[in-house]
Amino acid sequence: MICFIGDGEFLRIDHARHSGRRLDQIAAYYPRPLRLFGEVPGEFRAEHCLHKRFAAHRALGGWFLYAPLRDWVSTVLAQGRLPDLNIEHAPKWRPRDGLP
Repeated sequence: MICFIGDGEFLRIDHARHSGRRLDQIAAYYPRPLRLFGEVPGEFRAEHCLHKRFAAHRALGGWFLYAPLRDWVSTVLAQGRLPDLNIEHAPKWRPRDGLP
């Protein structure tokens, strides 16, 4: 799943099998209250493509400024799916843990 987690100012675009668990992990070190805006089906390669697509709005790592992406995220969540992404050249596995 691709999950969208944020605090209203910043948005995290993340891949997770269990979005609620991922929210708890991030909230443990994040200084402000977070919420799960929603999730849609998607794999790690989709996360990678979204990070590249929204690089101009990146705050740090997987965190992005929320305001410029608010309408896009709302549309994606309302549709329940990501738009078509060119993921053929994206990594097939998560580099930080090396798992397929």
